Amino acid sequence: MKKHRILVALLLIVASSMAAAVPPSGTGGGYYGSAWFDSGQGFVVGPYSSWAACNQAYQDALAYDVNIRGWTVVSTSPCSYRPPYGMATPNHKLSYAVDDSDPGASLDHVQRIVEKVRQLRETHMIDEYEAELLRIE
Repeated sequence: MKKHRILVALLLIVASSMAAAVPPSGTGGGYYGSAWFDSGQGFVVGPYSSWAACNQAYQDALAYDVNIRGWTVVSTSPCSYRPPYGMATPNHKLSYAVDDSDPGASLDHVQRIVEKVRQLRETHMIDEYEAELLRIE
């Protein structure tokens, strides 16, 4: 009986250590976007498998918080790819300060930032590059 209890205890320890090996939510690879508001609230969208899907969710969340809740954006991180666990994040600017004079101005500023990101992705053919990466065997 004592051996049985020791075996059960060891199995529980192993099982709990394996459960701890699962990455915390928000650390898996994918596209994420976020914004912070004058209300002290914020949102994070993601993970998404493509920039376009992430950007759509990001725009929807942003429009809701600005137009429905009346919040003003104070900083934003447009959608960008984040590798699993976030340890190998590229060294580029991911967060931007936003004109927070009023909700409308903040939304316009964020939309200009996102449009510049979209143009850069198009100019440098980022979507095509990422699609080719997925085809590598």
